[in-house]
Amino acid sequence: MYTRLRPYSHSLRYYDTAVSAPGSGIPEYSAVGYVDDQEIVSYNSVSRRLLLRAEWMKKEEPEYWERNTQLGKGNEAISRRVVRILMERFNHTGGFHSIQRMIGCELDDDGSIRGYDQYRYDGGEFMALDTQTWTYTATMSQALITTQRWNSPELREGERLRNYLENGCIDWLKKYVENGREELERRGEAHHHVTSWVVLHLTIAGLLFFWLCIVVWLPPVFHGHPTLGLVCIPECTRMV
Repeated sequence: MYTRLRPYSHSLRYYDTAVSAPGSGIPEYSAVGYVDDQEIVSYNSVSRRLLLRAEWMKKEEPEYWERNTQLGKGNEAISRRVVRILMERFNHTGGFHSIQRMIGCELDDDGSIRGYDQYRYDGGEFMALDTQTWTYTATMSQALITTQRWNSPELREGERLRNYLENGCIDWLKKYVENGREELERRGEAHHHVTSWVVLHLTIAGLLFFWLCIVVWLPPVFHGHPTLGLVCIPECTRMV
């Protein structure tokens, strides 16, 4: 599942990945933050610290790094439990399995905003937040128990998250765009925008290869229109 980014917009997105079998260069949990197509921060279960990824993020105070480091540690603990729960739902007793989440917001030049909260299991669409109804929709039957609970009158998880996506997330996005304006505008000239994400697995001759792939809007080279491109970064190789 991906959501197309419109031209002349800015986005703030966080990509979380948790795996059942860490090792060979893949941490048990990792989180990466992007403004548009630029990585700004990252956290993983090896460093256990929020790390700087963009020079202009040095403008943030020490409290920012400590607060979000603690948030990362909390999410790491939660993700470990969620991996076990979903493996049980899918009757997976071992092997490599992954859970991914993309959460974030988008702000157009005209002031319109959008928010996202999407989940994948083993690369397939699992469930997502419908921002028309502010309820979660299951795209796998194993997600139904979660969406029913999150949409219940007692939790109303989507409504709770709405305040962050429409307010807190947008406020942070505006701040980041202001702090990194020079770099972001230079990158923006190429009109590259992250729109989708997935971890690809491929077994060749007894080796299991992993790539982190991101779908981006590319410059309008042909016919004067922007096109979609797939950028894949090798993550690691493992014997199977």
